[in-house]
Amino acid sequence: MDRDLQVLSVLTPVALHLRMHEVGLRAGATVRVTHVAPFGGRVVAVGASRIALDSSTAGLIDVAVRP
Repeated sequence: MDRDLQVLSVLTPVALHLRMHEVGLRAGATVRVTHVAPFGGRVVAVGASRIALDSSTAGLIDVAVRP
């Protein structure tokens, strides 16, 4: 949870994809997971913002560890 990640793709339905883009979760963005919920949800930091994602939505976002 202490590593920066780069978003590779966001594979959500169109309506949700637009919302993800608005809050900064888009290809090329740098994010950091700050909390992991018991059922797989995540809280991610995007810049100064924190975004809570349920496990199914979090699973639709492909990331890679930034060097």
